[in-house]
Amino acid sequence: MEENEIIKKLPKWRQYTLMELPTFLILTALALSGTVVSDLIVFQTCRKILGEAKNYKCEILHTNSSSEEAIELVRLVQPLASYILMWKGLVEGVLPAFLSLFLGPWSDKYGRKPLLIAAYTGSFLMYVLMTILSKWDVDPWIFLIAFIPSSLLGGVCVLMLATFCYLTDITNNDTRAWRLAWFEACLSIGLVVGIFIGPMIFKIYGYTKLFIVSSTCSGCSLLFIIFFVPETVFINRENQKWGSVFDFKLVKELIETSTKEKVGLNRKSLWGCIITLALLIVILNGDISVGYLFTSARLGWNTIEYSRFKGLSIAISIIGTIIGVRLFGRTFGFSDTALAMIAAVSSFTASMITAFTLKPWHMYTVLFAGSFGGVLSPTIRSVLSKSVPPEDVGKVFSLATSVEAILPLICGPIYTLIYAKYLPPFYPSPVYLLSSTILLFIIIIICYIEKSINKSLTIFIPLGSDEHSVS
Repeated sequence: MEENEIIKKLPKWRQYTLMELPTFLILTALALSGTVVSDLIVFQTCRKILGEAKNYKCEILHTNSSSEEAIELVRLVQPLASYILMWKGLVEGVLPAFLSLFLGPWSDKYGRKPLLIAAYTGSFLMYVLMTILSKWDVDPWIFLIAFIPSSLLGGVCVLMLATFCYLTDITNNDTRAWRLAWFEACLSIGLVVGIFIGPMIFKIYGYTKLFIVSSTCSGCSLLFIIFFVPETVFINRENQKWGSVFDFKLVKELIETSTKEKVGLNRKSLWGCIITLALLIVILNGDISVGYLFTSARLGWNTIEYSRFKGLSIAISIIGTIIGVRLFGRTFGFSDTALAMIAAVSSFTASMITAFTLKPWHMYTVLFAGSFGGVLSPTIRSVLSKSVPPEDVGKVFSLATSVEAILPLICGPIYTLIYAKYLPPFYPSPVYLLSSTILLFIIIIICYIEKSINKSLTIFIPLGSDEHSVS
């Protein structure tokens, strides 16, 4: 493509910032406010339940969250707060999941940049609205309004879809796997920065100024996309106008790409990878929905303690991912599926420990048990990209992103409902036993993918290698 020639002429360091820098900024914004949004909803729910006469008691959630009184208050508030958070997840996920079915194939014809601009604009508007709403003492359900613009413009779902398609456009089989791993490392670094800085900003300046910082980060990422990121899909704009987003012919082409037999297509491996990625998102969304609530009710942690734990968790995951990809992949010659198996077993062990957690040190044991869990996503995406002909990789990533968005909408609320039904001190935690069960299923799928690869006589090389697969 003409635009790809432009990208090739950029300095190497610039090529490695095209998607990584704006994603780092937007993930920093997300991490800055993620736990604080949950805390704000819990706090405002407390004020609503206790009423004007007693809502001053809710301050103990910030001043002495580990006290018996605070823990009892959390248990009173969490059932309603968890339902609000569940609806927040649905608002953020339903429409983007539907849109992603159309926008992936649409971007193959009309460009990636419109999707990127739309998704980053939605995130910016969301943080601006949260900044405004956090200044008022409003009903906690009102906060859902802030997430509507982001949903209408595609949200994180379309943002990731456009990003993976963009990275596919500017890489080949030799470079794609490592570039995906590097991208996810940058994504994780953004999360670490936000998670560690967010609670400090919140403690010193409160909700509103924290959302101002998130708005600034998302605004800068939007400006970077607009002015510094070139298009990768060439169209003659003088003779061709943008087509309708809701073109069902595009969806038909996407489905045919992943179902009809053709040279270079391993359908069993393809769908195994897609299902695995979707189940990983289910687990991730479930932990996002109930993780803070669980540690608050079980261990009495506040936002600062929980954010410190999550930040350290992601930092260790980044190290584990780099070691897993480079050391096991390049030095020991492990295949992509072998690396994925190691990651899945690591994540399963961590989930089981979490389910049986009673003490804070138990949670910190989880960090080391699950240190290789971050290897799973890039290795599975690497296998996915090698399961189809090169010209169809973009479409397949579109399908994968759509399924990743849709399945959590069906399964995600289960986490909230189970948690609300079996609140701590119920032991062990059923929500993390559910995650462990899903991870066992993922291990079985990885074995199935390996068998399919061997059967089709497709040779896969390690993720860290510079070679590519041969069919």
